[in-house]
Amino acid sequence: MVSRINFINTFINIMNKKDYLKIISSSLNNEEKKVFFYLNTHSFYLLKTNEEFGKYFNRADFITPDGYSIKWATHFLYNQQIEKVSFNHYFFENLKKMFSEAQSRIFLLGGKEQHLKSAVSKLTNSQPKLNIIGFHNGYFDQSINSDQIIGKINSSKPDILLIGMGMPESVIWTIKNKEKIESKLIFTVGNLFDIISGGKRIAPKFLYNTPFEWIYRLMQEPIKLAKRYSICHSHFLYRVIKAKIGF
Repeated sequence: MVSRINFINTFINIMNKKDYLKIISSSLNNEEKKVFFYLNTHSFYLLKTNEEFGKYFNRADFITPDGYSIKWATHFLYNQQIEKVSFNHYFFENLKKMFSEAQSRIFLLGGKEQHLKSAVSKLTNSQPKLNIIGFHNGYFDQSINSDQIIGKINSSKPDILLIGMGMPESVIWTIKNKEKIESKLIFTVGNLFDIISGGKRIAPKFLYNTPFEWIYRLMQEPIKLAKRYSICHSHFLYRVIKAKIGF
């Protein structure tokens, strides 16, 4: 049975890397559809400020603690030790190999067309056995073209769908269309495609499970992220302290 922590207005039910990889591996071997989202200060902020996102986020099957802040707050509030669990880091460390060995069929959705094509090219060159069976950029009118895109996804018969359309779009689109999508596993993956293509860089491993990883990303996109981080981090700290003192 999967453990679960009720985290203020959401939940976490993946506690460490070992369990995460085990759940993904076992899910690939059955036909029950599973959706994986991630919790960080940005998604936590959107739960409060975006009504549609708040409606859908907690309908994921699994939510991972994708941020040192979540790890810290879980110990601070509930006295439970968990690990930060990031799909993007584990994709390069473990999941590419797992998906290759399982001969999983993978579809990529999201990002700009040129970045996505570059990502697919680099993935297939670096991991020839990784089975990328289709892709589509994330710049489409969701109210008009979603069914067409889903048809393209389903016709390729994927085992894994990776969605990198950003927050809140990835979460909202996933849950709205979950029943139509024919894929065993669906992951929201943030800026993974940009990282693979080389447009952005993932933080070095020594920063991964520290309070400083967000600074590395901020240095890459200061204009975009400075305001987001200041608002989201402040909101998160306020809500955690409020929950701790019980009002």
